[in-house]
Amino acid sequence: MNQYSFKPINLPVTSKQNLRFLNSSDIKKTAECFNRAATQVHGMILRRENKFKSMFDNLKVVGYEENNRIEGFIAFRFKQIDKDNFIRNNILIRELVYENRIVLRSLLSFLRTQNDQIHRIIYNTPDDHFHHLLLDPRSKGNKSFFHISQETNISGVGMMYRVTNTSRMFEVLKDHNFGTQSLKLKVTIFDSFLPENDGSTIIHFKEGKPIVVSSDEFDVEIKLRVAEFSSLIMGVISFRKLFRYDLAEISNPDYIEIVNQIFRVEEPPITIEPF
Repeated sequence: MNQYSFKPINLPVTSKQNLRFLNSSDIKKTAECFNRAATQVHGMILRRENKFKSMFDNLKVVGYEENNRIEGFIAFRFKQIDKDNFIRNNILIRELVYENRIVLRSLLSFLRTQNDQIHRIIYNTPDDHFHHLLLDPRSKGNKSFFHISQETNISGVGMMYRVTNTSRMFEVLKDHNFGTQSLKLKVTIFDSFLPENDGSTIIHFKEGKPIVVSSDEFDVEIKLRVAEFSSLIMGVISFRKLFRYDLAEISNPDYIEIVNQIFRVEEPPITIEPF
């Protein structure tokens, strides 16, 4: 999770057309928007409609609506930063959800126009690339390190995904394409917490499609703890990097690139759930 603190003036501005403040009567359409957007993002979790009530009870919500359909929204609150000056406030963004780039630009334009009354915008996001959107991404204090590197955000590690049943996971993902690779792979997991998940699974990949087999036939074996394997399968880290860090073993290093391609994910997982 990255926390950005930036001035509204540094956001791009386009049109605020189709924007309006939402209220509790918009819960259904907001939930539908969130779940449509979530299906486009690796790692996001779908939400039931009743989960949005507290958002409307506690936050201000601005939405982008077109053809009676909400296609994005921003939920936020104001925070006074000077107890002796009630007009000095920051905006704290709780959620920024959008279905396409036009919606994103409109929502950012709304934030940009708060420049005359807002000191800074505080935004917590798993997006590692958000600073590219800002004209000046430097955080408050203008801190620098390693000669001239400028601080743009603070970051931390939060939610951890965990594989609880390795063979079942590959059965569920039988239609997923694992890098269009063909390989008979033995995956040995060390799991001290769940003994039933501790051990080996043999998967035959054929043009990327996995089949869990009961035979002992395999081309190469990898060994790693369940923590590293969970990060690998979710696309948080590559197999090549795990091997370089001595956090994974492989019986034949000639297969490193193939295994790396099998588990390669275009983007790491993103979630905004407050676990």
